[in-house]
Amino acid sequence: AFETRFGMPIIETMGLTETAAQILSNPLPPDMRKIGSPGKAFGNEVCILSPDLTSLPPNQQGEIAVRGPNVMAGYFKNPKATADTFALDGWLRSGDLGHVDDDGYFFVTGRLKELIIKGGENIAPREIDEALYSHADVIEAAAFARPCETYGERVEAAVRVKQGSLLTAEALGAICVKKLGRFKSPERVHFLEELPKGPSGKIQRLRLAELISYAVFCLKQTTIGWPRLIVVSFRPLGPGATLSGAGELGRGSFCFAKSWKLMRFSKLL
Repeated sequence: AFETRFGMPIIETMGLTETAAQILSNPLPPDMRKIGSPGKAFGNEVCILSPDLTSLPPNQQGEIAVRGPNVMAGYFKNPKATADTFALDGWLRSGDLGHVDDDGYFFVTGRLKELIIKGGENIAPREIDEALYSHADVIEAAAFARPCETYGERVEAAVRVKQGSLLTAEALGAICVKKLGRFKSPERVHFLEELPKGPSGKIQRLRLAELISYAVFCLKQTTIGWPRLIVVSFRPLGPGATLSGAGELGRGSFCFAKSWKLMRFSKLL
């Protein structure tokens, strides 16, 4: 609709701070654009690296890496970070997970540090997010890892839904099982009024996992059990700050105030 009204195409691209420009771009019409892909290598080389930092063939997931004249020389006065970021032969590791298809188009599936490793199997949180977003009532969604005695890590997720929605965790779980199978589906879905975000507005999965873990830890320190009201926070707020949100933690509920500390418990009906 936008392209028809304004007579100009929308092109999806991808760039990094470390490259000072785009590294991938879809071509202009009439060439093929692929929805959901930031495109082909543009002005540099891009590849997919395996865990042992060797190049992977098409349609195999790994870490997106870039090499070219637009890539930085290194991080200012931080040789360790520079060494950790560059692989052999000058490849800059982006930290993004993805794959390239047979036509040379790249697809981003998540962040390497956010990967869920359940029973030795790698699970990209983004594919769980997409399953959750398939329900019309879900406004925000993020899957993340929690410790598990059996598998090492288990899958959980948090969502923000439309006001007045009667959506349940069971219904979302059923959607995930249908789309992804039971192994990849979240074992628990937490309902929040707000998901933690960084300065750029991106949902912070790792911080979300810390928040849920902290709330569960606080609840375990009490003798009053589930369900209870717990007051914690996504981030420290200024003096006189008001509550920044409330949500349901499993079968219990909690809200967020100006400190990470447990402030009070209150029995819920």
